[in-house]
Amino acid sequence: GRGSVHVFERDEQGWRRRAKLRSPSSSAQEFGWSVDLAGSRLLVGDPSDDQHGHAAGRAWLFERDAAGAWSLGRELCPSSTSAAAGGSQFGVALRLGRARALVGAWAENAGAPRSGAAHVFELGD
Repeated sequence: GRGSVHVFERDEQGWRRRAKLRSPSSSAQEFGWSVDLAGSRLLVGDPSDDQHGHAAGRAWLFERDAAGAWSLGRELCPSSTSAAAGGSQFGVALRLGRARALVGAWAENAGAPRSGAAHVFELGD
């Protein structure tokens, strides 16, 4: 299935769902497997997305505007050909900072078969 991510915010009356984010990919398999939130940015991983090969994986950066609406900012793609190849599961784990994102690909063939890799993306402020 495609999957979705539900965004909740807490106010004085409790927790309220503010958004339901769906994968922008028609090849999504496990959208929302991994998530991280930093300020007005949300990073979402799908390690089984098949767009770039079987279980190559993908990650997307969403941004919240001043009115509280969430929109797709951009897709984060690995720069190495080993991560872009099928089976790397890019997006299985991730971490979002204010200006950087870290996306893991546990099965990437980086130096040795299925040795894994972590990819750093500069996002700016």
